[in-house]
Amino acid sequence: MSSRLIQKLRHRLLVMCSLLALLPSAAQARPGEISVESATTRVNHSVHQLYARVNYSLPDVSTEALHNGVPLTFVVEAEVIRHRSWVWDETIETTSLQYRLRYHALSESYQLINTETGNQRSFRNLATALRELGNIQKLPLVATAHLLPDERHSIQIRALLDIEALPLPLRSVAYMSPDWHVSSDWYVWQPERTDPSP
Repeated sequence: MSSRLIQKLRHRLLVMCSLLALLPSAAQARPGEISVESATTRVNHSVHQLYARVNYSLPDVSTEALHNGVPLTFVVEAEVIRHRSWVWDETIETTSLQYRLRYHALSESYQLINTETGNQRSFRNLATALRELGNIQKLPLVATAHLLPDERHSIQIRALLDIEALPLPLRSVAYMSPDWHVSSDWYVWQPERTDPSP
C-alpha cells in the first residue's frame, strides 16, 4: 500500500472522527427548537406580504459545528392554500426564504447571508444573529387577485434547519442524529379578505 494512499485513509478517518465528536451523548446534548411565534400578512400594492416572528434555539451539536467552521442553512417555507368542498385542497402559491449562518473565528462574529439576494449582515453574538434571522418582514406571498372573496383560503409557514445543505461528510452523520432534525410545526391562519377592485 503506497504512502499516499495511507495518508488519504488517515485523513478521511480523522475527518470522520472529528465529525462524530460533534455528536454529544444523549445525557449531554441540549435539544434545539424552532417555533413560529406569530405570523400575519399585510396588503401592499395588491400583494399579501408576510410578517412573522420565528424563535430559534440551536441544539448543541449544530452550535458546535457552526463554531468549527460549518455554515448552517435555515429555510422558511410558506404555502397559500385554497380550500375546496368537493375535491382536494389546492396549493396555489409556494415561496421560501433561505439564510446561511456562518461564524468567523478571527473576528469572532456571526454572518447572516440571504442566499437569494446575497445581502449579508454581521453580528457580535449568536443570540442577536438568531433574533434577526427570526424577524421576517415584507416577504411577498400572493397577489390579492388570486384570493377570490367567495373562496376560503389559508396560509401556513414553517421554519427548519436544512441538513441537505450541510457538507457531504457531516450530512451523512446528521442523518443519523435526531439532534440535527430541527423544524417548527406549521403555523396556519386565514388571510384578511380584501374587497375586489371595482
